[in-house]
Amino acid sequence: MHKSSPLFLFRSVLSALILLTFAFVSLPVQNKSAVKLRIGNTEKEMKYYNKRGNIFISIDELSSKFGIRLNKSAGRYELKFSNSGIAFSQNNPFVVIGNEKDKKKKVYQMPLSSVTIGGELYVSAQYSKDLIAKAAESKISFQLTGGIEIPAEEKPETAEKTFPLRYKLDEKTNGTLLRISSDQNLPEFESSLKGNNLKLKLNPSGLNSGSLPGGKGMIAGLSASSFASRGEINISLDPDFASYDVIRQNPKSILITVYNKSLSESKTPAGKKEKWNFNTVVIDAGHGGKDYGAVGPNNTIEKNINLAVALKLGSLIKSRMSDVRVVYTRSTDKFVELYKRGKIANENDGKLFLSIHCNSVANRSSAPNGYEVYLLRPGRTKEAIAIAEFENSVIKYEEDVDRYKKLTDENFILVSMAHSAYMRYSEKFSEILDRSFKQKIDVTSRGVKQAGFYVLVGASMPSVLIELGYVTNAKDASYMRSENGQLQYAESIFDAVKTYRKYYEEIIKQE
Repeated sequence: MHKSSPLFLFRSVLSALILLTFAFVSLPVQNKSAVKLRIGNTEKEMKYYNKRGNIFISIDELSSKFGIRLNKSAGRYELKFSNSGIAFSQNNPFVVIGNEKDKKKKVYQMPLSSVTIGGELYVSAQYSKDLIAKAAESKISFQLTGGIEIPAEEKPETAEKTFPLRYKLDEKTNGTLLRISSDQNLPEFESSLKGNNLKLKLNPSGLNSGSLPGGKGMIAGLSASSFASRGEINISLDPDFASYDVIRQNPKSILITVYNKSLSESKTPAGKKEKWNFNTVVIDAGHGGKDYGAVGPNNTIEKNINLAVALKLGSLIKSRMSDVRVVYTRSTDKFVELYKRGKIANENDGKLFLSIHCNSVANRSSAPNGYEVYLLRPGRTKEAIAIAEFENSVIKYEEDVDRYKKLTDENFILVSMAHSAYMRYSEKFSEILDRSFKQKIDVTSRGVKQAGFYVLVGASMPSVLIELGYVTNAKDASYMRSENGQLQYAESIFDAVKTYRKYYEEIIKQE
């Protein structure tokens, strides 16, 4: 008889150990005892997985043994019953139950996440029982074959607070307002646009599903839905829309404005063409008098820079464009209330309103730099909002600050909608000015932005607010203080005015 070699014996023992190990690993699912599952009057035995005393059952086996349709997609397992469906996800405690009739969905959270074993999805018997019963519209019970009753689950709680939403549509001449509100604080959200579909993604989920029947103005329709990890509000826009703004008014309200393309690209506002001849430029030197504006090192004072550039610009227009009148909101170091600046522009029938400012930051060690050009619309970024708040804070020097109380985010939207007849002109001038600055001045471009500036509210004409640079940045401040720097700013703005005038007058001829 052939004797086994030591190597042969070692391999045999190793093989046996591997097989034994595999058998132990498989034991949790292939228990000799099973779970009896009863749905209505039908009872079946199923294998189970015991994880630290918690019994898990296979969704795949549940589907096959009870003849329940199962849809699998990207780690999502949905059992389909006659009137509803229940969806579980891999390694996830969230469960979504959807009603086929009203298309409503609700999200629940189990204390234990699902697990995947051998390519099958297992869920806690204890915590999924009542949820499956809810979807199946039938009583469900589990029992180990040894006679141990699986404890009943307490009433399942929703995964997150639900947010029953209210929608209010308000159609204006130049666009449509949509207010989305709730009695509870709405979660953080992101907005995106694809084609004519504006989507708001809320994280975490929990909003009540629903829709807004019909539409109005620039908003053709709306629907909302919740998933395991997020909520979505889908807003269908009219193909004729021009642009939109999404603003969180407060923790419980989101305001969306959709502007009308035909009006925002409208012809010159009604009236005789002669009335709209490019004959007056209003130059507003920001701050002044008791209001110093932003202050930087080396005696860099915003009000002085603003006035110097404004006067140089005015002189260039007077000498090189003699048929255009220049109107200053201030030509000396005096304080002018914000509302009066727009009033001066309107009373003088201005065709372009230019408000000149300098920027700053409280933390000078960060030292940002660069110029910015602003249009009148509520700010989309925290930085733009902060800049507007600083510029608007000059009302503290005024005798009657109550006149500004109604200028909330919503009213800024209404005001900017009223300005939409001039918006394409404001945008065009901003584009021309940004290009001119890039070519002629030694200051970094921070681009064209938007924010809610009180000073632009009252001017019923194309208008922009220019932040020349940062007084808190050493390089910007030095350039803005210098006579040469101020002249180059003025030259750049003048060149932009000249180019814009040509564009503007071409439009007037066509209309």
